Amino acid sequence: MHMWQKFSKPPKDSWKAFACPIKFAVAVLSILAGASLLTGVAAANVDESGITNSTLNKKKTLDTAKTQQIVQDTLNAYGGESKFKQVYEKGCHGFGKYTQISSLSGAANTFEIEIFNKGDKIREEMNVLGEPLIGGFDGKHSWLKQYGEIIEDNPGGQDLARQEIEHGLQVLFKFGAGNTQFDYIGTKNIGSADYDVLKVTTGDGISTIVYIDKKTHLIAHTEFVGIEDEQGLAVKKSFHYDDYRPFLGSIIPYKMTEYNGDKKVSETVLASIKEESLNDTLFKVPKANPPLLSKNQSITIPFQMFSGEIIIDVAINGRPGYSLVVDTGATQSLIDATVAPQLGQTKESDLSITTGAGSVPMSYMKLRSLLIGSLPFQDLPVVVADLGALKKVVPTKNLVGMLGANIMRQFLITFDFPNSKITFANPDNAMPHENVSIIPAKPTLGGAGMMIEGELDGQKIDCLIDTGAAYSLIPYELAKQIGDKSMPAENMVHGLDGKPVKVATGQFNTLKLGSETIQHPGFLVAFDKTKPLGMLTNGSVAILGNPTWKNYCLTLDYKRQKIILSKPLPVTKK
Repeated sequence: MHMWQKFSKPPKDSWKAFACPIKFAVAVLSILAGASLLTGVAAANVDESGITNSTLNKKKTLDTAKTQQIVQDTLNAYGGESKFKQVYEKGCHGFGKYTQISSLSGAANTFEIEIFNKGDKIREEMNVLGEPLIGGFDGKHSWLKQYGEIIEDNPGGQDLARQEIEHGLQVLFKFGAGNTQFDYIGTKNIGSADYDVLKVTTGDGISTIVYIDKKTHLIAHTEFVGIEDEQGLAVKKSFHYDDYRPFLGSIIPYKMTEYNGDKKVSETVLASIKEESLNDTLFKVPKANPPLLSKNQSITIPFQMFSGEIIIDVAINGRPGYSLVVDTGATQSLIDATVAPQLGQTKESDLSITTGAGSVPMSYMKLRSLLIGSLPFQDLPVVVADLGALKKVVPTKNLVGMLGANIMRQFLITFDFPNSKITFANPDNAMPHENVSIIPAKPTLGGAGMMIEGELDGQKIDCLIDTGAAYSLIPYELAKQIGDKSMPAENMVHGLDGKPVKVATGQFNTLKLGSETIQHPGFLVAFDKTKPLGMLTNGSVAILGNPTWKNYCLTLDYKRQKIILSKPLPVTKK
């Protein structure tokens, strides 16, 4: 019924991505894993400016001489400032393993990774679902190439990429810069080690807390307040550096572990690295394929509602008569495992997808063709998983899978709910600006989903746009903060994995989205806190399902990261 997948986001990590983790557009499958090696650090409280509180032996006055000595000792430990910068500026080529972990569900996925670095430029390559997945950052623009499609980050994503570069090990380069302030905060003991702690505030106003081992003078840990990938929320982002080894006269970490708050979300381990001459064109945004629809072109298809889900008719491999659920909350398109053998060769994997209530194992295949109306797709990679739970609640004939955001984000897509139509348009087509509500969006689910800010009974909340949700849902802890008075009930909803989640009917007065106000919005409150968890119970985001949009035309502008709400004119039936 609900499907939230974490997919295909190249990691932010390499030997210099240890120093400068990069945020890319789409997320790899992930799950929650082990505890922090620096539990006392990772679990520390952070205020809005990113300064670690209470656990540090703070000094009220700035000790400039102490700060200078700590920075100099640290640079010397890395072979001196010139060697440290030389390593950063040289072209390098590395190989290793990357594991990404969902803070919501429960399964970790590991990939082999190839990494290219040169200054603040990074390119990373993996194989996901049998297809190459390439991400890059050219110093200004971050991008992703998946299934031949080029996805370039919006300006907000570019800013996040730059933040993650500037607030890693490279903060040492900024010592003495006019727009950067280094403050010595104090010392901290963690386990058997003592750390000097610096606060580095750069020109963007963001503070990085840097933990430096007093014995080795190497940076062990950095942290700052940034945006996490899975739900798109502000969180303390922490990076722990291990297994330092010599390289080009300096020393670099071969292992980096990333945390969002106190949850481990990724780990990168290098196997080898070498110096290599790299041309800057390697990092540039590749040329995109022509769009399927030309400028000002669009196509419109009908849909039907079954059990609250949007169902469309499609042809697969030249054969009509199949149906798909249209799910903006699914990062990838999916085919039911019981039908897949009829459509092509399925390949096994050890990967898992995060769902509304947990996670499920998956395999993959490639469809020879998919036809949506007159829109043709060729050689389309899809996830293969058990859809038995979905098919029980949506018993429509010939339902074989789900249409995910990997296809929809190629278009400007409009859901006309009152008239049961979907329009696919060229992403550069102009949209009307009169009598509409335009709401800025921000990427979630690793960039494949869209999230907007709403206001529920006067309190601001983040909301995922999810046409795969037959209901609108809100986690219990978030509902309680708003003042919901609903009591636990024995009603159930199910995730894609079939796991039941206890829900009650929420009691709310108004939901404001842009200039639109929805009276008495219908939300289910998810109470179940059992494990494994998914977005339904473990999230901090409200899910806006199809009932929210029943009176609207909902347009998703993936390219410009906004949604447009309008009231359509009813179609006159002859």
